[in-house]
Amino acid sequence: MKLLKCTVSYIGNRYDGWQSQKSGNGIQDILEAAISRIENRKVSITGSGRTDAGVSARAQVFMFETQRDMSSYRWMGAINAFLPDDIHIMDVQEVPYTFHARHSVRMKKYTYRVNDGPYDVFTKDIAYQYCHPLDHEKIKACAKLFIGTHDFTSFNSSPLSEYPDQVRTIQSIEITRNGSLIEMTFCGKGFLRYMVRMLSAAIIDVGSGRITCDEVRAMLELKDKRAGRRNAPACGLTLEEVDYLDRIVVTPKVQIREYLYNEPLPYDSWDRHAIEHNCRAGTGNRVYLFCAGIDMEQIGYFLINEEEAVLVIRDEKLYDTASQLQASILAWMMNEGVRRDLKIMLQRHRDDSGITF
Repeated sequence: MKLLKCTVSYIGNRYDGWQSQKSGNGIQDILEAAISRIENRKVSITGSGRTDAGVSARAQVFMFETQRDMSSYRWMGAINAFLPDDIHIMDVQEVPYTFHARHSVRMKKYTYRVNDGPYDVFTKDIAYQYCHPLDHEKIKACAKLFIGTHDFTSFNSSPLSEYPDQVRTIQSIEITRNGSLIEMTFCGKGFLRYMVRMLSAAIIDVGSGRITCDEVRAMLELKDKRAGRRNAPACGLTLEEVDYLDRIVVTPKVQIREYLYNEPLPYDSWDRHAIEHNCRAGTGNRVYLFCAGIDMEQIGYFLINEEEAVLVIRDEKLYDTASQLQASILAWMMNEGVRRDLKIMLQRHRDDSGITF
């Protein structure tokens, strides 16, 4: 068996969203039917997340297992042969089993497009045809309110009974204008149901003068499902990109993976941008997070440099757990072409690690 990671683009206006539907009209249904024909068996796929009915994607990611000895290029062509012209596989890669289409996500990028000029038939399937002038400066001012970590209870439809923690972090919101087409690009690790569309609706309402930034700020601080005014139309939203963490070891209880942008590093003196660059490039000094598998509690770190490869733990009770990971870590290092020796050590308090990034 091997695991395949696929990237798919689609225009969502003819479909009932990503998730499989009884009607068989979900994007997932269409893809599973195509792959099942190739595999001659029923195949289930796992996506990076759901998109709503009418929402499009430039680069949605999903994965599935196969026993077929077929190249990634042939897989791409074979799946596309059974797909309609508004759903298209852009890339297929074989990936290690430490990868997971949903659990390995580092960041998602969504763009909401709105046309504030005359109705445009050429963008009607990918942009909300608002067709009334919007104030660009007011839009940018409103967007700034949502950047950072907030409780977004007022701006999503996910029930509190199912998602009691509705705190999310938006890394950035970039606003650009090209003629009458305004693009609002949201970046974050994860978003709740209708969250981007409800935030977009609030930004549009401020741009139109219907409400003020102060009113939006009050709605955000209220943390009340009744506070949200409306949900922007699905046609304007596109999932643009899904970015993934490198996961070295994954077990039901622990994992070793790249740090997320807002997770504290072992030493304040370490440069987060340098660490991210080195991990992505596979060169220089690298450090990875050693954490619990469910709540992501930090229990140590894994350091690779020119002199050593060290798995550092914070509690001696974790030594046996760390020892059981040695074979998997060594296999990863051999695949990466880095050092083959590994030390496991208990972390002792030091003001400086002696390693620079």
